[in-house]
Amino acid sequence: FVVSDIPLVDDTANPLANGDIAVMSLVVQATVDGTDGTNTGEIVADDNGNTSPGGGGFTNGPTTVTAGVAATNADDTTTMETVFNDTAFTDLVTGATIDGVGAADADQNAQQSSYSSYTMGTAALTVTKTSSTLYDPINLETSPKAIPGAFVRYTVTIDNAVGSATATLTNISDALLGSTMDPVLSNGGAGNAILPGSTGFNIRIFDGASTETFCLADGSGGDAADGCTLAAGIITVVLGTAAGTAVLNATESLTVEFNVIVP
Repeated sequence: FVVSDIPLVDDTANPLANGDIAVMSLVVQATVDGTDGTNTGEIVADDNGNTSPGGGGFTNGPTTVTAGVAATNADDTTTMETVFNDTAFTDLVTGATIDGVGAADADQNAQQSSYSSYTMGTAALTVTKTSSTLYDPINLETSPKAIPGAFVRYTVTIDNAVGSATATLTNISDALLGSTMDPVLSNGGAGNAILPGSTGFNIRIFDGASTETFCLADGSGGDAADGCTLAAGIITVVLGTAAGTAVLNATESLTVEFNVIVP
């Protein structure tokens, strides 16, 4: 029974990604009956000149078992002799061999190793942010430019890749950097509002399919009940609340849209 902590990085110190494989090795050591796991009953030499663990020591729990001293004893039919007859294990998948001290496994060292692995199943999120100018006070809606007074729509999209694990959504924040929000999420000109009559700053959220929700971020940041706040120039959207879902499955996406007015 093997319990393994999931590693944070791979063997080249890179963060683990979806599909990475973690390999585990399990080494067994020959012991006297009834003393396994105590570090007191390991058989560290046989009668044919073989030693175990055959290296600098074998760690089994809190104690390191030191290697035995080679002893070659003449065969004696009146004595029950200890003979190591194990062969070096080679993993059929990885081709690797290892013993208790991390060295290559060897024949007749009273150890045997085996490998297993598990594949990492993690979310693989990609976040993209794009902008499009909807309106400016000179060109109106015809080839508008991002000049002072223009309405610019920002679209933030979160995608979870094919074959990834389900992602648990938390929140996403964006700084306005001096701009002000379009209070009615309009398509450009006054009166061309998606949510007419709004008194706050509307944020539209798509769940990647057809579901569309809105939340309201007021200037004081005090309306967090719907999942959106605007405070100190930073928009924060609590996705699990504002989007109505706390997860993003593989291949799914979620889009957050808001308008700003260029100062």
